[in-house]
Amino acid sequence: MNLSNNSKQSENDVPVIKIVGVGDGALKHIHRMAHVMDKNAVEFIISNVKQHQEIPKSTRLQHEVIRFPEEKVLIREKLSGSDLVFIVANLGGPDTAAAPEIARIAKETAALTIGVVTIPLVSEATREKAESELEQITKCVNTTIVVDKNGLLNSGDQAVYEAESLTLADEMIGQTVRCFSFLSSKEKMINVDFRDIKILMENGGKGLIGYGAASGENRAIESAKKAIGSPFLKKQKFSEVRAILVSVVGDNSLKMSEVNESAAFIQENAHEEATIIWGVSIDPNLEDQFQTTAIAADFRND
Repeated sequence: MNLSNNSKQSENDVPVIKIVGVGDGALKHIHRMAHVMDKNAVEFIISNVKQHQEIPKSTRLQHEVIRFPEEKVLIREKLSGSDLVFIVANLGGPDTAAAPEIARIAKETAALTIGVVTIPLVSEATREKAESELEQITKCVNTTIVVDKNGLLNSGDQAVYEAESLTLADEMIGQTVRCFSFLSSKEKMINVDFRDIKILMENGGKGLIGYGAASGENRAIESAKKAIGSPFLKKQKFSEVRAILVSVVGDNSLKMSEVNESAAFIQENAHEEATIIWGVSIDPNLEDQFQTTAIAADFRND
């Protein structure tokens, strides 16, 4: 098993990150990310959105909506020169059919292209359309992180599911983008070489995300347990994964011994041949909380 956390990047070797929201359903994700992410580190692009008036000025979209395929050349121009491109979409929506083609254009620019998508419930009429779009977009990106709302049906708490499922699914979209962006940035206790991330996720196929937070004496282990035991990760066996990105965030009291505990727990539960890339940062506002985000890709059952 490989554990990578050594950075070889130069001071100016900061990846160019662009986030493309496709369809009306992606607007809420862009809204949230625009308020919590460093707008100097990422560029937001909106495509195939009807609700023009809801696009926040804070996202620095140059006050325009790109239509696809009418403005195909413009999309290619905007994505040119990117190192990392996210294609964010709530699959199954009326305007999300463009997502696979936009993803293909992004990948053609040589950017690491990550699809970050939600899949509706089996009971929803758009489920079949979403599954078809998922297969299409997976062929056009390097890795697709799938947030399947059905995963919450098996969480064992129907009340929580009914009240919080949509919000939790939305949060996982943001967590995925922040995890990649954070690991690619340089504002961390432990830095990561973006080239290592690109190699790891270049052929990741369909991936999943898990998130956990805990406080108290055993917060590191408990946070890691929640992350790999997330209802979104239960769809696959964590022991079958070969590529894992881990983002750990703690308050000012964070100790490297806790980071080692968390890393060791994830390592023990992953496949012996899995490659794990992890980064660590401090957020003084967490107040004793330890957060773990794990993005798992390249699942194999051999």
